[in-house]
Amino acid sequence: MLKRMKVLCGGMLLLSLLLVLAPVVGSFTWQQTGGPIGGRTYSMVIDPNSPQTLYAGTFGGVYKSNDSGGSWSAINNGLTSRQVHSFTIDSTNNQTLYAGANGVFKSTNAGNSWSAVGLTTYQINSIIIAPSNNQIIYAGTGNGGVYKSIDGGNTWPYLVGNFTNNGSATITVPNPPATHTTCRFKVKGAGNVFFNVNSKNFTVTFNSSSPVSPTGVQPVATASKDVKVYPVPAKNTLHVSSTSAMTAEVYNTVGQKVWAGNVNGQVDIAIGTWAKGMYYMQLLDEDNNIVVKKFIVE
Repeated sequence: MLKRMKVLCGGMLLLSLLLVLAPVVGSFTWQQTGGPIGGRTYSMVIDPNSPQTLYAGTFGGVYKSNDSGGSWSAINNGLTSRQVHSFTIDSTNNQTLYAGANGVFKSTNAGNSWSAVGLTTYQINSIIIAPSNNQIIYAGTGNGGVYKSIDGGNTWPYLVGNFTNNGSATITVPNPPATHTTCRFKVKGAGNVFFNVNSKNFTVTFNSSSPVSPTGVQPVATASKDVKVYPVPAKNTLHVSSTSAMTAEVYNTVGQKVWAGNVNGQVDIAIGTWAKGMYYMQLLDEDNNIVVKKFIVE
């Protein structure tokens, strides 16, 4: 049985589309078939709803094929930046495309026209659509920034973080109450799935000259009962009440602080302009007990 696949190979002046004819098990053979003249190809996407439709992001703009790569045409109307480093298509609506160049460009008519929708001062090296919500878009910039849009790319209010692409990261190792020899670094991903960063255990030694680090945000039973956050879901105003004086901070799901204040009795927080979604309120009492309350803005 033969498995057929079409891929783009980049060249400085002329790109060639190669046809792969490969058995299920065995060696690969290649056949040159032609391709778009757009300089280097940085990205290629196959329309999930129409597999014969291909898009290529190149040094000279976006090219489209409607016949599985047999022929190509430039679709750059409104694309004011032509070095397209990244490209993605909305799997739920194949008319909606995003191209990452110097800024994010969006098309709602399968590439017939494009509009710049933000981040125009950045080179966009990667762009993806959240599988669970096609209004949530992430864009990675050339300087290591990751930005988030929650309205289909129309605005980009959230800087998720800066992650310099040099293969390193700086962290603070906590001071445990006792030396531990079976420590691991893990990264939390979607769906509460954790990924090992290191393949071997390492030791974290207790430092008696430093205070023991807290083990994280832990709700304290007695303090938790004294705090009420309502209504849930909330629409215009969120009420927070406490029987003791507490400081409070509210964070959105990407970890950005959106509100901070003091609670001693009852506080009403105006949330009418907040984005819809889940939020977390962290409260700290005078004994350093931490309480976390989760609420939804609709």
